Amino acid sequence: MARRAELEQAHSISDLTQTRPVWGAIRSSVLSSGERRLEGESYLSDGYGFRLAVEAQRTGWVPLGAISRVWQPSRLKGIAVSPENGTPFLAAGQVFERRPVARKWLSLAQTETPSLRFVSRGVLLVSCSGNVGRVTIAHSPHEGKLITHDLLRVEPADPVQRGWLYAYMKTSQFREMATGTRYGHVVKHLEPEHLQDLPVVTVPPEMAKEFTERVDGIFAARDRAHALIAEAEETYAKRLGIDLSAVALDDAFSVSARELSHGRRRLDGFFYNRVAAKITSSLASTTLRVDTLADVCHRVFAPSRFSRTFGDTGVPYRSAEELFDLNPPVTKRIYASLVEDPEDYMLHPGWIVMACSGQLYGLNGAVALLNQRHAGTFASHDLIRIVPNESQIRPGYLLIALGHPTLGRPTIVRHGYGTSIPHLEPTDIARVSIPRLPEHIETSLAERIEEAERLRAEADNAEDEVVQVASDIVSKFMQGKRGPESVILR
Repeated sequence: MARRAELEQAHSISDLTQTRPVWGAIRSSVLSSGERRLEGESYLSDGYGFRLAVEAQRTGWVPLGAISRVWQPSRLKGIAVSPENGTPFLAAGQVFERRPVARKWLSLAQTETPSLRFVSRGVLLVSCSGNVGRVTIAHSPHEGKLITHDLLRVEPADPVQRGWLYAYMKTSQFREMATGTRYGHVVKHLEPEHLQDLPVVTVPPEMAKEFTERVDGIFAARDRAHALIAEAEETYAKRLGIDLSAVALDDAFSVSARELSHGRRRLDGFFYNRVAAKITSSLASTTLRVDTLADVCHRVFAPSRFSRTFGDTGVPYRSAEELFDLNPPVTKRIYASLVEDPEDYMLHPGWIVMACSGQLYGLNGAVALLNQRHAGTFASHDLIRIVPNESQIRPGYLLIALGHPTLGRPTIVRHGYGTSIPHLEPTDIARVSIPRLPEHIETSLAERIEEAERLRAEADNAEDEVVQVASDIVSKFMQGKRGPESVILR
C-alpha cells in the first residue's frame, strides 16, 4: 500500500523519468546588448526569470560589482612537493567541506603571485567551474592555505554588508541566477564579469548589520568546532605516543611470503605500507588494551546497490560526498519505499558513516558522526554504517580512533582495493584496531568531539534560518513588495 501511495503521488515512474523538450520565446533585443548570449539554456532557466523579476523593480537593487570587488587570480601552476617542504593547497571542492584537509602541498617559491592565492577571513568564495554558484566564507580552516583559482573572490566594499551578501548569495534564487549565466559545454564556467553583473537586493543598514552579526556567530561556532576537533586529535596522538617521523610511504620495504598464507591474502603492496605497518606493530606492543571495531559496535555494514527513483515528494537524499560538505542544500528526494530494505539506507544520530568508494587520497575512508539533522535522511550505498555500542565506547572517541589523520586514517585506507576507483569492505573495516585509553581520557576526548558536532548542527540550523529569511525578502521584492526595515534573526 505504501508503494502504491507513493507512486500515485508521483503519478508514474515514467512521469518522473520522462524528458520533455523545454522551449520558450525571447525578444531579439536581448541579443543586441551585453554578452549576446546565444545558448538557449541562458534564457530558459529559472534564474533568468528571477533576474528579470529583480531588475524589473526601479529601485532597491544594485549590481553585485557596485558594492563588492569580484575577482579571480590567474590560473595556478604549482609544483607539488612533500608536506614538510610545501604549503597546503585546497582545491575548489575541498573548500566547501566541513573540515577541509589538504591533499597536496605546493612549493611557495615556485608559485606565481602567492599572496593572491591566500584568502583573508570574511572573503566570500564562489565556485566558478563545474558545479558553479556554491558559496562559502573564508574562515579558520582556510587560513594559511593556498586556494585554487577556480573560486571567485567577493570582497564587500562595506564589511557590514558581508552577512547580508552571504545570506543572499546562499538563497536558491541567487544560485539559480548564477547557474543561469554560466557558459560552456561539458564543464560549465562563471567569470567575474558574470557574477558582478548579477542584481543584489539591498536592505537597510541596520538589517544588514543584523545579518552580519548572525553570520559571524555561525562561523564563530564552526571555528570553535574545528578547534575542538584539532585539540582532541592532538591529545589522542600524545597519549598513544606512536612516532611516525622516520616512516615514509615512499620508502621501499619487504614483506614475508608468510603474510600471504592466511586471512585475506592481500597481493596489493599498499596494504603492507610502512606507515600502516608501524601503527599496527606499535599497537600490538603497547600495554594499552586494543579492541577491534566489531568488538565495540552493534553493527558494521554497507547496504547493497539499488535503483533510484527521485521525485519532489520523496525522502531527503544525501550522496556520500554531501555528508562531508558544509551544510549543503537538499537537492534530491528519493522514493524510499521503492527500495528493498529501505531502513538500511536511513541515517540515525549517533551513528558513524565512512566513505567507502573513491580515491584513497580523497574522501575514501573519511568518517563523520551523525547528528539530529541527519535523522530521516536516506543516504548513498557508498557509505559504511558504523553503529557504536555506547555501553562499550563513546561515539566521539570512536570517531577520533578511526579518523585521526595520522594514526587512524592510514589503518583504514590500507584496506582499499581496486584500481581506478578503490573500495573498502565492511568485513575489513570491522577488523580495524581501536586502541583504548583510560576511561576518563576517552570521555574527555569524546566530549570535545560531540560538543563540536553539536556546535556544527546548531550553526547549520541557524544558517538555514538566516538564508530562509533572505529568501523570503527576495521573493517579496520580486513581487514588488518591499520588506520590513528590520527582521529578528535570533
